Amino acid sequence: MKYNCVYCNYLTQYSSNLKKHLKTKKHLLNKDKGNLCSKTNDVFIIAPLVPQNDPFLPQNDPFLTLNDPFLTQKKQVLIKKAYICKLCKKSFSKNSHLNRHTNRNCKVYKEIMVLEEQELIKDNKKDKQIEILQKTVNKLMDKVGNTTINNNQVNNVQLNCFGKENLEMITDEIKTELIKGPFKMMPKLLELIYFNKNHPENHTMKLVNKNKELMKIHKKKGWEFVDKQDTIDYLLEDKNYTLDSYYDNNTVIFSKMIKKTYNNFRNLFDNRDKELWKQIKRDVDLLLWNNM
Repeated sequence: MKYNCVYCNYLTQYSSNLKKHLKTKKHLLNKDKGNLCSKTNDVFIIAPLVPQNDPFLPQNDPFLTLNDPFLTQKKQVLIKKAYICKLCKKSFSKNSHLNRHTNRNCKVYKEIMVLEEQELIKDNKKDKQIEILQKTVNKLMDKVGNTTINNNQVNNVQLNCFGKENLEMITDEIKTELIKGPFKMMPKLLELIYFNKNHPENHTMKLVNKNKELMKIHKKKGWEFVDKQDTIDYLLEDKNYTLDSYYDNNTVIFSKMIKKTYNNFRNLFDNRDKELWKQIKRDVDLLLWNNM
């Protein structure tokens, strides 16, 4: 089954992912805007995993919803499993055929690889620009009189509550540079917010043990143990909304190549592509380990 949030056009095949999504800032804001004319509180559809345009799936078959969980077919239809390329939507009968197509013949994949190579060439320049911007932010913070943290000094910093961090360092210039390299932007964004030496008040989460799926977050009553994977999922979706909103409101400033790359990333991210999410979570894990 596939779960769809009709407010955010968010798709997933796991109900647990949907429940997490319904708690995110992105969903709540879209729901408050009332973009969907519906009488239900949280509307989502449970549909077959096979796409509606699949040649082996009857086009007019009914599907289940939460309001009608007992709807069934009069006749059982045997659906042949198909393997579909996520990029060009071609259908294959075997997974090996799909893999061969992706690695050798998919034109969309090749175009993406060319764009990725071009982005990698520019990556050093982008990193330097971000570094310059960060130095500018650091100088401004020094003028305000930020206390220097030393190993032999007690720092009386008032920590923010997790989820209520100070985001003044994420300027429009920073957002623009991050969007130009979307496949690496989420770990960089989290590093700027949660592990910024000039914003110790934002150090509201930390890893407990590399071998345990637990971490600590700072709440009103102090530090609390939470599930690491659930917390990372929440962070990625919540903070991605910040960059997504900025992109939607400023698309004119980006080139066609950047738009194409970012829209491809957005499609994979919103549909929780396994390979993309695996790589992003790996990068976030390394970030947490290096800041224990």
